[in-house]
Amino acid sequence: MKKILALTIALLILASALFAESAKVMPMRTGRFFLAPSYSFARGSYDNNRNYQSFNNNSIKMFNIGLAMEYGFSDWFTTAIHWIPGLTVWSETDDVFGWDDLNGADDIYVRTKFQLAGERAPLMNYWLRFAIAPTAIIPISALPDMSSKDFAAGVGIYIDLVMSQNFFLNLYHEAMVYPFNGSNYSLSFEVEPVITIPLSRSIDFSIGIPVNFRYSPDLLSFERQHFEVPEKYPYNNLSLNPNMSIIFRTLAIPMELKLQHEIPLWGQNSLALYNTSLQIMAYFALRSRPFE
Repeated sequence: MKKILALTIALLILASALFAESAKVMPMRTGRFFLAPSYSFARGSYDNNRNYQSFNNNSIKMFNIGLAMEYGFSDWFTTAIHWIPGLTVWSETDDVFGWDDLNGADDIYVRTKFQLAGERAPLMNYWLRFAIAPTAIIPISALPDMSSKDFAAGVGIYIDLVMSQNFFLNLYHEAMVYPFNGSNYSLSFEVEPVITIPLSRSIDFSIGIPVNFRYSPDLLSFERQHFEVPEKYPYNNLSLNPNMSIIFRTLAIPMELKLQHEIPLWGQNSLALYNTSLQIMAYFALRSRPFE
């Protein structure tokens, strides 16, 4: 069971991308840098029968620092490099896995988002934003006793319903295939209502409540070569990820701060992992101002 949990945490960290997803893209010749520290802990897990199992007063704790950059090459497509989660610089496992720590680097996401419908997209629409994003995962992680995870390729699909000027309903789906490891795959679905409140002409405050579901049909096939385990272990994880953000548009370097907390609701062969993250975003433009 400890080995199963070890593999679960690898997949869960990979899938917990800390981003509430939307169809928005960066304006042309505008970009942003991310610094994203996060703290995670788990006191139990969900087993193969979807029952919660406590670690008997033990826990897993991790502190991670992530980085990312996004840049808009036009008003309707943005390229992004996400290393979030990034580097786990501190962790304790209380001997849950038989290891002292889970320190190390996670994998890198590379994606290009094409907004096909929206205010400045090829198909102009003020009430609907639609985007697709070809995505690749570049494996660099090396958790204890495990080789790096496999390369993956897939696509993200984004649909934002603009209910009013200040209320949005964002829908997201991602499908990733691991072609060099039994063609295993993972799926992610997210629904997020978002309310934006203008505090002034230069400051906006937003609240979002994403519900995220992640699935893989056979968790162990990612690292089956290491263990002789004949059974399949499907991975399921349902979580609530409330967040709030504030953006300062007229600073010398426009900034955005986003605080998010992940709450596990249900799972199968997954950790009951709580995660609190702070995203610090600095905007830049190869023109006069990022928001002009």
